[in-house]
Amino acid sequence: MSLSIRNSGPFWRLQRRAARLNTALFQATKGRVGATFRGAPVLLLDHAGRRSGTVRTTPLIYLDDRPDLVVVASKGGSDTHPAWYLNLLAMPVTEVELPGGVRREVRPRPASSAERAALWPRLVAVYPPYADYAGRTEREIPVVILEPAACTTQRAIVQHGYGAADTVLSVSAAHPVEPPSPTQVRIRVHAASVNPIDWQMIEGHRRLLVKRRFPYVPLFDLAGVVTAAGTEVTRLQVGDRVHADNKIHGGGAGEYVNVEQELVSTIPPGLGFAEAAALPLAAQTALLAIDKAGIGGGSRVVVIGASGGVGTYAVQMAKALGAHITAVSSARNAGFVRSLGADDVVDYTTGRFDAALPAGSVDAVLDFVGGRAQWLAARTVLARGGRFVTISRDEDDRITLGSGLRVGAAILVRQARSRFGRRIAYIPVFLDASRTLLDRVDRMVSAGELKVHIDRTYGPALPDVLAALHHSKTGRTVGKIVVAVAPADTA
Repeated sequence: MSLSIRNSGPFWRLQRRAARLNTALFQATKGRVGATFRGAPVLLLDHAGRRSGTVRTTPLIYLDDRPDLVVVASKGGSDTHPAWYLNLLAMPVTEVELPGGVRREVRPRPASSAERAALWPRLVAVYPPYADYAGRTEREIPVVILEPAACTTQRAIVQHGYGAADTVLSVSAAHPVEPPSPTQVRIRVHAASVNPIDWQMIEGHRRLLVKRRFPYVPLFDLAGVVTAAGTEVTRLQVGDRVHADNKIHGGGAGEYVNVEQELVSTIPPGLGFAEAAALPLAAQTALLAIDKAGIGGGSRVVVIGASGGVGTYAVQMAKALGAHITAVSSARNAGFVRSLGADDVVDYTTGRFDAALPAGSVDAVLDFVGGRAQWLAARTVLARGGRFVTISRDEDDRITLGSGLRVGAAILVRQARSRFGRRIAYIPVFLDASRTLLDRVDRMVSAGELKVHIDRTYGPALPDVLAALHHSKTGRTVGKIVVAVAPADTA
């Protein structure tokens, strides 16, 4: 097809109709129409706007150092200008659909000679028939790069698969910044905090429950400033200082992230970004455990793991409600947990905590460590009708089908036993983060009932983030671990 024909008015009108058909088919089939590689579908039409035969095997690949780019190549059509190639280049902008139903507009361009030479081995590795076809026909298979159209990029730490953090995390200097949906706000991240669930998810310990789509930007807890808002967002506006637990979507290890408005709360006055990032997941979890335990004035409470990220908040919340608190901690952290409001401290390194407390003397036990031993000890010290509330289970860090079945059976048996005898309730807590819970946390901060203790702050570079994850995994933290994403923390 000549360049003059490709640039004619009727041809462009035909291409616009083809592009609309492309989009309609994407939406109607939810990405099932077209060839896929790593979950990124693209539908290729011939120059007349018709589907080109059966579904092609048309691999799409991401460049290792440019994850914002998608590359497509295919044999077929004429010797040097197959129909898909002409059609794709005729469109100023077309579309790909990424995992999770996220659609991205892309601008096609032919790969340069250097780019093609670098990409060819990868294309052959993805689809070996390319090499056979090229060798038999001596035809050059065209390669097109689909660049993001009107899409800004950011620096981010990106996860490319499951495994040890130092093997699956890398720095992307051009990770895409997607526009927020109508119900989302875009946040410029100033700080993020590290929780055990972060490294557990990176290593794939929870993949049976929640599977990640890659590339993925980790860290759930974050704080920053709103830089854009969707059309249906009414509570927040550009410039607001906010924080959130972004649940399974993460994004705290990047410069920008989109968050649903119903997860976002404004930061209490006087609280810095680092402190604000240390609150969402841990403080909401502690508050939910307090609620489930039914703690009030005069309650006698044991807090296991009182010096950890969740425990430090639980001790303060229970004290604000007027409870008498026995903290289970190490002797070296006894002074710290007393400063939070603990009345008594039991050193867990000397034995089980039930040996230090009278039988039946406690109304509630809050377990932030986990393990069967905690449950057995709690049954001894809990009074009739007492409550054992735990955020942990008996399984090891990695959830498999077998361990999941064992955990489920253990929970059912323990809950069934609560209906008999002394009726001691076994209550597992699973956090579903929300603005409602986080607003309650923030009101306690504003009232002076809740303070943030930061164990250590790390920088935004990859080695620092790896060190923060390692600290969470192998060290006994006293309070929270924070990553400062922006250059400075402005209060």
